[in-house]
Amino acid sequence: MKDRNPLVSIIVVTYNSAKYVLETLESAKAQTYPNIELIVSDDGSQDNTIKLCKEWLRQNEKRFIYCELISVEKNTGTPANCNRGVLASSGKWIKIIAGDDILHNDAISSLLNFAIVSKNKFVVSDVTFFNEKGIIEKDINSREIHHFFFKEKVKDKYKSFLRYSVFLLAPTFFYAREVYDKNGGFDEECKLVEDRSFILKTLGNGINIEFLNKKTVKYRVFYSEMSPEKKRLLDNDQIICNNKYVLPVLKKGNIKDSVFFAVIYCLNYAKKRSDGNITFLEKLVSKIYHHIRFFS
Repeated sequence: MKDRNPLVSIIVVTYNSAKYVLETLESAKAQTYPNIELIVSDDGSQDNTIKLCKEWLRQNEKRFIYCELISVEKNTGTPANCNRGVLASSGKWIKIIAGDDILHNDAISSLLNFAIVSKNKFVVSDVTFFNEKGIIEKDINSREIHHFFFKEKVKDKYKSFLRYSVFLLAPTFFYAREVYDKNGGFDEECKLVEDRSFILKTLGNGINIEFLNKKTVKYRVFYSEMSPEKKRLLDNDQIICNNKYVLPVLKKGNIKDSVFFAVIYCLNYAKKRSDGNITFLEKLVSKIYHHIRFFS
């Protein structure tokens, strides 16, 4: 990590993002760090997102080392959109952000400097929550979990994350390209939990994740109720993620892993047999398991 001025790729992923995307692009432009390329990857938007982005890039292209807009005709899902954006980029460091979130002006400089000084290839940070009207929301981050999780060695972080998904927000992710390459990109089967599967692959590959105790991103929270269909798809993606990245790794010889192993199977079976409305059971299991998960 001797290069203290490497090229950073900011990748803005969009889908029907016309209402907010200019705010996102302006936040990329306002970065205090100079050596940035900007890639906008659109996932088949049906509004005027592409038109807005094309015009904005034309007017602001001189701010960046390179900028490009890529798009597809049909919607393919978030992980595929992220993969296209990363593959179109060339920076040594990658910062993906959705087309409705906002980077703090010093986000890239803060994340990069922390990564270099701490000698980590994957960094996450604190976040500012705000709503559709731009009003700052109450902080809902899991500080108690962070207190334990980020004190652990990478193998123990992996074990903890397998047992209980620590609340790490994808908009704060910042990592070296070699991390993306070693992970083989985002799993396109896990369309709604691409961040969780990416973290599992990262820790499983022995790559440490460190926490910068600073807000670098404004994350827009939407309160519209999740449709039954989307909830069904989310549940299905969680099952796929668990089956691919969690269940094969948990040790049957460890009593807590064995318990969690059985719990996941029971929950998966219950979801398949019902309308998916078992939130209370899931919360109860999570609370109980949270108190023992940090101990071997």
